This record gives sequence, structure tokens and C-alpha cells, in this order.
Amino acid sequence: IVVAHVFSQRHFSWPKLIFSRPLYLGLAAVPLGFIAGNPFAILDYPTFISHFMYNYIVTPVYDGSTGNSYIKFWLGFVEIIGWPSFLLFSLGFGFCFYFLLRDSKYLQEKHALILLLSVFFLYYYKFGSFPRIETRFVLPILPYWMILSGPFWRLLKPTRIFPISLAVILSYNGICGFYVGKRFAEDPRMAALEWVKQNIPEGSSIESTRY
Repeated sequence: IVVAHVFSQRHFSWPKLIFSRPLYLGLAAVPLGFIAGNPFAILDYPTFISHFMYNYIVTPVYDGSTGNSYIKFWLGFVEIIGWPSFLLFSLGFGFCFYFLLRDSKYLQEKHALILLLSVFFLYYYKFGSFPRIETRFVLPILPYWMILSGPFWRLLKPTRIFPISLAVILSYNGICGFYVGKRFAEDPRMAALEWVKQNIPEGSSIESTRY
């Protein structure tokens, strides 16, 4: 919100940047939106803050990990979209910095990229500092990272590399999707579920644990 506010100013002026009613209204909308989506943060504040602080402190070090995950963070992208997509989008991510340094006419596009980068790097800095990083922690920021490669794909679009790249990505991910589905279908636990349905009478008590 702050970066977008800076870009909205036609003429740079510190008083206009700092003492701006639209800026404060925009920032105020963040906690209001959070409360609207999670009213019990106010209605049951003691429980909310207790659970929030517990998760905030425990989640990064749950399994006893130490250090940080700035390298492992990127491997989460690989797990989600696969190596071909990761390599191509990484090229696009690098190209966006070259695009920003060019003194071209694409001012609005540059502003859009800087807005995306401001979100991406803040998220990466915070979650990458966790000793423990899970794929689900990485997933929310992945779309921002992929959109940053937009100028790269626009450059490739008129060439044959573009359809070849799409074919490789779709083929690889399609095969992976089929293989994952096949593994799920062949999971012995699925057969166990069917056995229970056919052999355990309704109303029976079954001991169940997380294991």
C-alpha cells in the first residue's frame, strides 16, 4: 500500500507522502478487513492472542530446526511447479531486473514490477528466516513470483521458444500429475478403507490415532 501510494504521486513531496488521508485510510482498511474476516480476534481476544503467539513462536522451530531457510524456500517452488517451470520462471525473474534497469518507455510496467517485488521480498525475508519451512508456507507468494516474469514471456511470445516451453511444462506437469494420482490410487490405505466398509459392522467403535 505504501509503495503504491508513492507511485500515485505525480510530484514527489514529503508532506504529501506522509500526511495523506488516502494513505491512512488504506492502511486502516488492513486491520478492519482482518477483523471482518476473523471477528473472534476481538470477540474472544484472549484465546486468539494466546493461539496466535503460540503458533508464531512454535511454527518456525517446531521440529527443532536451527538457522534459516533462505535456500530451502526456493526448493518449495520446485516442489509446487516442477523443475522445468522453476528454471524457466527463474530466468524470467532474473530478466525482470534487467527490464527495470532499462531506460525504456514502460513506466507503468516498471511500477507494477516494483509493487510485486515489494511484496515478494518482504514475504521472502520473513518466512525465509524460519529455520523450518514447509511447502504451504511458500505457496501464497508463488503467484507474485511467477507474475514477475511477465516481461520475459512477452519477449519470448513471438519466437518458437514460447510454444516449446509451454509444451515441455505441460507435458512434465501432466506426467507428474498422472503419477501422483496413480500413487494415491495404489496407496494400501485406500484398500484398507474399502475393507473396513465391507467388513466392519455399522455402529462399531474403532480406535483411531494420528498414526
